[in-house]
Amino acid sequence: MTGPATFRLARFGPGPETTTPRRRVFSSAGAVLPLVGRGREVLTVGLGSLALSAAMTWPVLRSPRTTVAQDLVDPMYFVWQIAWTGHALGADPVSMYTTNAFLGASDNLAYTDAVLGYAPFAAVINALVPGTAGALLTYNLLYVLAAALAFTGAYLLARVVGARVPGALVTAAAYAYAPWHLAHARHLNVLSTGGIALAFALIAFGHGWTLRADAGERARPVRPGWIVVGWLVACWQLSLGFAIGVPFAWALFLVMLTAAISWRRNGRPPVPPGLRKANAIGAAAFGLTGVLLAVPFLQVIGDFPVAKRTEEMVQRYSPPVRGLITAPPESWWWGSLHSGLRSGMNAIAEQAIFPGLVLMLLAGIGLGYSAWAVRHRVTLAVVVLVVGVLALGTSAPDGGRWTYLAVFRYLPGWEVLRTPGRLMLWCTLVMALLAAGAVTKLAEQIGPRLRRPGPLLLLVPALLVLMEGIGQVAQPAVPVTSVALRTLPGPVLVLPTSQQGDYVPMAWSTDGWPLLVNGGSGFEPPIQSKLRRTAQAFPSADAVRELRAEGVRTVVLDRQLAVGTWWATLAAEPNGPVGARAADSGVRVRFQGNAVIYDLTAPGS
Repeated sequence: MTGPATFRLARFGPGPETTTPRRRVFSSAGAVLPLVGRGREVLTVGLGSLALSAAMTWPVLRSPRTTVAQDLVDPMYFVWQIAWTGHALGADPVSMYTTNAFLGASDNLAYTDAVLGYAPFAAVINALVPGTAGALLTYNLLYVLAAALAFTGAYLLARVVGARVPGALVTAAAYAYAPWHLAHARHLNVLSTGGIALAFALIAFGHGWTLRADAGERARPVRPGWIVVGWLVACWQLSLGFAIGVPFAWALFLVMLTAAISWRRNGRPPVPPGLRKANAIGAAAFGLTGVLLAVPFLQVIGDFPVAKRTEEMVQRYSPPVRGLITAPPESWWWGSLHSGLRSGMNAIAEQAIFPGLVLMLLAGIGLGYSAWAVRHRVTLAVVVLVVGVLALGTSAPDGGRWTYLAVFRYLPGWEVLRTPGRLMLWCTLVMALLAAGAVTKLAEQIGPRLRRPGPLLLLVPALLVLMEGIGQVAQPAVPVTSVALRTLPGPVLVLPTSQQGDYVPMAWSTDGWPLLVNGGSGFEPPIQSKLRRTAQAFPSADAVRELRAEGVRTVVLDRQLAVGTWWATLAAEPNGPVGARAADSGVRVRFQGNAVIYDLTAPGS
């Protein structure tokens, strides 16, 4: 990227500046789809992205208080986590990382990726719709908003660096709805990438960066205030988790380093007033945010070495080379056609990382036919190649020894990333910018010669990219508990209990936030393993005694969750031999709907 850009604040399009209030969308000559004022374009794209997201993620908004996307595992964890951060923001923000789960263990929110940036939104929705229904509503609204923000942010980035509307729409559609996203419908943290594109758009706008070949070397306006705003957006994006945030931090570093090198090579021209200060303030805020967010995670790793990511995990999740052209089963266009390619993959969500055929073709065309400068096209192509190899993890040449594993071992922060395939996010964004260059040049060459509605044909590439992002994602109903956990003496243990099975009881606990024994995360702390082994023997006298020693006062066996597990026997015969053992242990038993409730607070116990 080079120095400042070719447009004023009131003009997002490239080319010669003009005082004409009507903006040429497809060409600097010939008015096609004119937009009056920057604000109107941004508002139109923002509202359009919301409507598009609601359609592309349907049926998420059909029953947002009772269902989640894809499955009842990771989404339930995010339902609980986001609701907790909203609750803690108003109740006790200092203790936000110590939640009601895991028996209230210190900093247990840092047992896995945390999306703290959504806390204010959750606090508002929780106040309006309390309980589990509100927690589900919060999650589903954020699921839709995440895609909308990704679309809007990518659109603005493409426009800022010089794309016409058709090209910017291709970038937005690819970035927000690439086929590989469908496998991550369960991972809200992976889908929450709109802040990345928006931060780069604002920083590029503030610096005046452009990719265009016709920009020339003339000075372009610099706006330090927008740079600071971009860095603040980057801070917020970092608060949505390190799984995406760590590569984002390194991408920011490399972009700024490239800009500094370009400045030196250009003879160190005078730096516009405020530019250094704006970047210093922004970078300092970003660095401080990263340090503050990292502290509890470093504490957890220090306390629990088992929490560290290992190279064995990297190998387990690394995509095979064919994963680059393999779509997940949820893809409407490619899902069934790629079933053979997915054969043998042990973690499809992390290994089927197809960015879309249309996008790949357009990006390939953009290498030779583009509105972008040749040096920028070459740079973008190199980025795609390098990041694509990194995304293969240990499937890269020599087992990834000189690529992903080298980065994993030696780059600060990278050791938390066990899923190389998620780097496809960056390949997608860069390929989308290459594609935008091709579509932009096409629009500028043929747009003025097309009569209405002919120019609408230039939207076909974006529509084709969007079609590849259509998916068939399941929308399972969340089980409803028969007993309000907050009404029981706590701490409460809900059976069955397992690392991922605990996510549902955790989501139930959003109603009143009772102290919960259950807890699932990115790893299993030793105390949690011990309690689960003890629960396997419940309600034997030894198990009851050990649970009481840990302070557990109530055990709830949920019959609907117990189906297909060892606990189904206990649920089926609570008054049989197993139930008799409970009585012999001084445990009172009662029933409430699908719940069998064991009261461990019997007199003399």
